Amino acid sequence: MSSDLSGQVMPKDIKHHISFYRTPSAVQTFAKSLKYTTAKGSIQFPLDKPLPLSLISKITKFRVQESFARDIKWKS
Repeated sequence: MSSDLSGQVMPKDIKHHISFYRTPSAVQTFAKSLKYTTAKGSIQFPLDKPLPLSLISKITKFRVQESFARDIKWKS
C-alpha cells in the first residue's frame, strides 16, 4: 500500500467560504449528506457556520480507502 495520500482531500479558504476539494465519486457517495453548495470539484462550507467535521472525516476516509483500492488494483 502506498503511504502517499497527497491529493486525496484539499481544503482552501476563500473570502466567504472554505472549499473542500474532493472527487466526483465522493460527491456521489455522500450526495444525501451534502447540504452545502457544491461545484464540480469542491464542497463549499460557509465561514459563518461550524465545519461539519464528522462529514469531512467520512469523506476523507472514503477517499483514502478508494485510493488504496486503486493502488491494489494496479499492483495485481
